[in-house]
Amino acid sequence: MKGRRVRRPHEITSNRETVHDRKYQRSKWHDYAGGIYFITFCTKGMIQYFGHVDRQVMYHSPIGRYLCEQIEQLSQHYAYCRVLRYVVMPNHVHLLVYIDSEKVSEKKRTQQIFQSIDSSQNTSTFHRQIALTQSWVSVVLGGLKSAVTRYAHQAGLSIQWQRSFHDHIVRNHDEYDKIAQYIDTNPQRWERDIYNRQQR
Repeated sequence: MKGRRVRRPHEITSNRETVHDRKYQRSKWHDYAGGIYFITFCTKGMIQYFGHVDRQVMYHSPIGRYLCEQIEQLSQHYAYCRVLRYVVMPNHVHLLVYIDSEKVSEKKRTQQIFQSIDSSQNTSTFHRQIALTQSWVSVVLGGLKSAVTRYAHQAGLSIQWQRSFHDHIVRNHDEYDKIAQYIDTNPQRWERDIYNRQQR
């Protein structure tokens, strides 16, 4: 099935609107109390399940469109996760997310703290908090992948994921701005993208 032309990537704004087809502009920076993460995850074998790029435009497949919908709804399922920016490419996804540790349920927070105590006796409070926040990122991505996999199977489609993902803590506005620009211009750089195995 030919993919529908979808003008992405986009930014999830504070009023829940999606911004399409805008030239990159310096993003408004917020002094978030929690952590902002740049996350990348891929399909197994770099198979292009999510669509294709033609003349620097991303065309999403049905799975790719469903993945976009699920990303935009993440905050409804995980109150502590806010998607700031994302792009779904043919075989990988880039996300900028804010993890608000104050919104994690008390039960989940307590369980994870107790689970981390034994392995964190010689670790600073700061690094223990980073480890906990990263575990919450894992929960979100696990749920997202499961939802897309379930959709694919119900539709008679196939999809497999790489088990691991890459995450990076965004330290300041300049770093955030560079990453946001990288996300926004991903389709334009697809021909030379390291994730584009067809270029080799």
